[in-house]
Amino acid sequence: TQMAEGWKGKPALEAVTVKDWPAFKLRGYMHDVGRSFISIDELVKQVELFSRFKVNTFHWHLTENQAWRFEVKKYPQLTAASSMTRFAGKYYTQEQCAELETYAAERGVIIIPEIDMPGHSQAFKTAMGHSMQTDEGVEELKNILDEVAAVFKNAPYIHIGADEETISYPDFLRIMTDKVHALGKKVVVWNPIRGVSISKNAGFDMTQMWSTSGTKVAGIPNIDCRYNYTNHFDVFADLVGIYKSSIYYQDKGSTEVAGTISACWN
Repeated sequence: TQMAEGWKGKPALEAVTVKDWPAFKLRGYMHDVGRSFISIDELVKQVELFSRFKVNTFHWHLTENQAWRFEVKKYPQLTAASSMTRFAGKYYTQEQCAELETYAAERGVIIIPEIDMPGHSQAFKTAMGHSMQTDEGVEELKNILDEVAAVFKNAPYIHIGADEETISYPDFLRIMTDKVHALGKKVVVWNPIRGVSISKNAGFDMTQMWSTSGTKVAGIPNIDCRYNYTNHFDVFADLVGIYKSSIYYQDKGSTEVAGTISACWN
């Protein structure tokens, strides 16, 4: 009333400028659809929810031992039912992937697709008849990355996994990292990697710390995923512990701590 009277009876509101921003740049959620399968319609609903709650990253773990879920035009055997042991024959077409990425981008959500290599790849071995760590496997992975990059046009990163299997093929990770960079994308790897020392000099652009032994790598962004199971042991106590934990002992992000991804290993 006093404000209105001061403006000669005309209604008015005091003007203010509010500056606000999230404490961490990367706030993500991951689905392991390799072990399970979630319909594209359900993922669309979830992306809408991510946006509503300011979750700005969807980490899409598309390949596993149990199944390969990303359609590869050059190698249709990868998504054949005979190559899968769970939810056989279920996969996402390239058109569905591209449409979901567009839908997500319109809502401020980026997608990080993951093609795990060389571990978690029994489905690849079943389909192709050899492991990733062979001359044939390396060339096929390069062709696969071509298709991944072409489909996920807005994705700044491609996740190449690299965890839980001893890497024996010479320069395997360097070859794959160079390939991703040549496609105009940045590289994410899990952290730690068995038998491999991760550093900025290795060419990786970001790491994802997946266990309590994961430590941030100096000079590049790191994602804290050390409390990485929302469905690991006790689904009540564990969720409370995750909720009460900090993101890599910090209250805000930095050049070396990008944020966190909450992982549901379905």
